[in-house]
Amino acid sequence: MAAVLPNASDENSKICCSTHSDEECTFVCGDCTTLICDDCVDTEDHEGHDIKSIKKFIKEADLDDLKESCEKFDCFKIKAKILDETERRFQKAIDGIHSQASKMISEINKIKERKIRECEEKKGKNAITVNEVLAVVDPSEIVDKIDNLPKKGGRTQYAEVAQALLKYQKTMESEEIEAKCDASVYVPTFTHGKIQKSRLEKQFGELDFEEEDVDNLFDTEEETTESESSDDENADNQYNEKGNKEDGEGGSDFLYYQ
Repeated sequence: MAAVLPNASDENSKICCSTHSDEECTFVCGDCTTLICDDCVDTEDHEGHDIKSIKKFIKEADLDDLKESCEKFDCFKIKAKILDETERRFQKAIDGIHSQASKMISEINKIKERKIRECEEKKGKNAITVNEVLAVVDPSEIVDKIDNLPKKGGRTQYAEVAQALLKYQKTMESEEIEAKCDASVYVPTFTHGKIQKSRLEKQFGELDFEEEDVDNLFDTEEETTESESSDDENADNQYNEKGNKEDGEGGSDFLYYQ
C-alpha cells in the first residue's frame, strides 16, 4: 500500500504510513516500491524484502539516470507541443476543406436557382401566349348559333349572335390576329453538362503533406498564415473575374472555371 503524502504547503506535516496511520514513514521497501514505518519492517508483509532507510535509498539513487530521464521528459514535452501544433494545423486544413466545399455548393445552388428561374419565366410566357390564342373568337361557334336561330322571335338570341359577329369582325381586322394564331411557345430541353472531375478537383484545392523540420514548425507559422490568406484572396479574385466574364453576374458556372 502507498504511503499517505502530506500537504506540500505544510512544513510541519509528515508522510504517514498507509498501514499504521499514526506512524511516520522512515524506510523504503524496494520490493513493494513504497514507503513504510518502523512497525512495518518486522511484519510478514515485508519479510525478506529489500528494505532501506529513506536517506540510504536517496544516497544510492542514480543521479545520472535521473538527469538522463529529465532530458527524456523535456523531449517528451517538446514532442507534446509539436503534436499540439500539428493537430492545430490539421484542424485548420479540415476547416478549410469544409469552407471550400460550402462555397462550391453555394455556387451550384446559385446556378440551379438561375436555371429554374429561367424555366419559370418561359413557362409564364407560354401561359400568356396560349391565353391570347384562346381569346380569339371561334367562328364555328357563331355558325352553329346562326343555324339554330329560331324563325320567329328570339330577339335575345339574335342579339347575342350579332354581338359575337361584331367581336369576330373586330378580332379579324386586328393586325395581331395572325401573330397570335401563329405564335410559338417555348419547349424546354435540359442537357446535362459534363462534370469534369479533374477541373473540379483543381478548383477545390490541393491537399499536400510536406515534411517540415521541427525547428521551423513554429517559426514559419505566421509567415504561412499570411501566405495562405494571400493565396485565398488571389484565388477568389480570379474566380470572380472569370464568373463575371461568363455570366455577366457574380456567380459563375464553376464547373468550367480554369
